[in-house]
Amino acid sequence: AVLAIFKGVQASEDAVMREFDMIQEARTLQQIEELCVHGAEWERSYRVWVEAAQALILPRLPAHLAVLTGMYIQQAQNSPCRVQVPTVLISESSVLGMRKVPGVSLQEMLSNDTAAVREAMAVMLGVAVPFIGWLLLCQSSSCAAHVDPHPGNFRWDSAERTLYVLDWGSVVTLSEDKRTTLCLMIQMVCQADTDESLVGELANQFGVRGESTAAIGRLVRGLLTSSRHRAAPDELSNAAIERLLDDVDTDVVPVVRCLAILGGMLKKTQQRLREEHDQDVALSLAEIWAPWASRGLVSR
Repeated sequence: AVLAIFKGVQASEDAVMREFDMIQEARTLQQIEELCVHGAEWERSYRVWVEAAQALILPRLPAHLAVLTGMYIQQAQNSPCRVQVPTVLISESSVLGMRKVPGVSLQEMLSNDTAAVREAMAVMLGVAVPFIGWLLLCQSSSCAAHVDPHPGNFRWDSAERTLYVLDWGSVVTLSEDKRTTLCLMIQMVCQADTDESLVGELANQFGVRGESTAAIGRLVRGLLTSSRHRAAPDELSNAAIERLLDDVDTDVVPVVRCLAILGGMLKKTQQRLREEHDQDVALSLAEIWAPWASRGLVSR
């Protein structure tokens, strides 16, 4: 399914070429640095998410992972996990020089020993996935949101409790209407009894269209949710994703790709928990992001 998502990017040559605009990436890095480091917006917002996450995420996790994830969340009440980006040293049309950041790639941690894997999963659930959701749902009308959140683009400095987010070439800025529609879509998907056609109507407003609003609604719900027995992207075949991308607004294609990447990360976490602990855990992107959806609507 993820391969089909990337195929859809071919529909927008401009979006692809922007990923190689070094000067624009430098501006984005400086903007995010101001938002997360010099300003206190992330810290204030993360405290709100932390309060909701204690009841939302921790009860579903196996004891050892709940303890580790809870450690980050509880510490965040007094001292939030920091998020930083590389400092720009030089930026020209074809050159972008940045200061090397400390820490270990989440991708490397996930392929390491058991302790490192547990820590990587805790950081992913407790910091990385929430941060991407905060950008998309609360900031993307006024700030570029990162839409290439694979594990290799995160580095975790355990000693400083700081997550570094890399590779800001693939970003998106949404209109206020599309940002708030995405928030509404997240909220509606969280309601299990919502008619699929209603989800599909919101998806249409967001810029994702198809032959049937109900069919689009099912695909969107499948992309954003899971159960204890089914991971989010399981039902999304390559053909279904290709149909989903047949008529998608250019600025929305990277967002759909981002959702697929995060859904795949949560799916792998579910699979690992199932294999190692014989325990099915529901990890739905929509539920993890639900606090941001509410906050994003309030900030309109």
